Amino acid sequence: MSRFQDGPPAEGYAPVRFQRRLPTRGPPMGVIVLGLGAMMGFGWYRLAQSNQEQREAKREVRAARLAIAPFLQTEDDLIQSYLLRETTKLEAVVMSEVPGWEAGKSVYNGNRYLPPTIRLF
Repeated sequence: MSRFQDGPPAEGYAPVRFQRRLPTRGPPMGVIVLGLGAMMGFGWYRLAQSNQEQREAKREVRAARLAIAPFLQTEDDLIQSYLLRETTKLEAVVMSEVPGWEAGKSVYNGNRYLPPTIRLF
């Protein structure tokens, strides 16, 4: 029994394909980048529109508040004058026994009017 080593064929073996040949999946990178850029641009556009609408709504509320401010100030002045009258009457009753006390007279030495800093109600 003769022993011999098995060798390659004389014409050689067929080349072995070892490179991966995977099919491309999905769109090219440029299309993805352009699509994301377009979506982001649209989002920024809508954000700017929303900010303009909110700014306009705030401007409208501010204008409405400025329009009714004189009426609110008048109402507050009426309430304050009523409370000042009532407080002066109460002061006259309470301090009636103190000689030289004038009800409603300012305790300060100046002539300048200072609105009450403490709400009476």
